Amino acid sequence: MNLLPDVRQQALMDEADSVFEREREPSRVLEDWSSRGWFSRPPTGDGLVDQALLFRVLGRHLGSGPFLALTLAAGLAAECGDEELSRRVATGQELVALAQADVVGLSEVGATTAGTFRVFDAPQARYVLVMSPHTVALVERSERDSLHMRRCIDPSTSMGILTLGARALYLGDHDWWMRGGVLVAAMAAGVAEATRDESALHARTRLQFGKPIGTFQAIKHRCSEMAIQAEAAWCQVAYAALSLGAGHEDAPDQVSAAKVVASAAALSNASANIQNHGALGCTTEHTAHLYLKRAWILEYLCGTSDYHQGQLLEGALLQ
Repeated sequence: MNLLPDVRQQALMDEADSVFEREREPSRVLEDWSSRGWFSRPPTGDGLVDQALLFRVLGRHLGSGPFLALTLAAGLAAECGDEELSRRVATGQELVALAQADVVGLSEVGATTAGTFRVFDAPQARYVLVMSPHTVALVERSERDSLHMRRCIDPSTSMGILTLGARALYLGDHDWWMRGGVLVAAMAAGVAEATRDESALHARTRLQFGKPIGTFQAIKHRCSEMAIQAEAAWCQVAYAALSLGAGHEDAPDQVSAAKVVASAAALSNASANIQNHGALGCTTEHTAHLYLKRAWILEYLCGTSDYHQGQLLEGALLQ
């Protein structure tokens, strides 16, 4: 199976890269994605693969905002026959927050969605996409909802605790949880690639004892391991996207494997990137710490590595 992007897909990635190079404000990037229709691509077949490629670029550039919520909500509304809401979400006219059940309180996700959830990008959002392993619910916020903002480890991410009690507008099944998992894993793979590239550039240009530090084994071997981790992460994500898009029987296992491998690569590479940069990497002025913080957020979304490892073990025991 060829996991490399074809000419059209590479052009799509280059176009997404150019958006981040041109637009510095997160809101402007969000508007640009909306205008290009990147939130309205079908979440199956080549559409899911294209979305994974876009989210890979998103991870590389530390893109912030409700990209995941808008993508999934637009697709769910379209699948449920509400083309008007899907269009408004896909074009950015309606913002959607992303919520996930958390240990802070008991919660129920279904026809009636109630409880306490950790929520991202909520302040301006009229709708909330509530994620759980078995059911995904799109709900409309009301004045009865309670939102308490919290400081997030990632300074570019808006996070809070939301108490909901509403009937779901639309419900999605386990497939939507897995689609979210693919896109989150794609972002994690992008983080692994960006930190690999940052370290490789620093290893080539930073001189010590009159030589690039990349000539020293401690740095050279670490950068090589980072390259292997990043490659493994994207290959597994690409395979998971293809499997889920094609409806293969083993797609759930492939998605769980993608989440585990990509999260591990993002966390490992982001940590190694800080170490490779030495004293410079430990400063807040450098971007190295931002990648590590984003990697921890991605680890949490759509199931932690522990959750997905459990799914893989459970599936193996049933065979």
